[in-house]
Amino acid sequence: MQTIGLADSGKRLRIAVGETFALELPETPTSGFRWRLDAVPSPITLATDDFAASAEPGAGGTYRWTFRAVAAGEATLSLALAARTPRATADTRRFAAVVEVV
Repeated sequence: MQTIGLADSGKRLRIAVGETFALELPETPTSGFRWRLDAVPSPITLATDDFAASAEPGAGGTYRWTFRAVAAGEATLSLALAARTPRATADTRRFAAVVEVV
């Protein structure tokens, strides 16, 4: 399984139908900012998502999404790191990658 991260933002990922890939992004939930998946674009589906905390309290960790390619096609996987408050209007960081399923 291929794993991508922040360094892969703006790049293209090519995978075959039936394969899975993971996206890992750093996150510190105690800061009030969390990664938000804009949408799960066809031709992929979200298989799992979970957070692995650091051993140090308050130090953050890694959020991991696992996706499965279900049909041939191309789409942009897009996420935003944003505050989880009603007044939050601006994202602090974005991630986007083109996923090509063959």
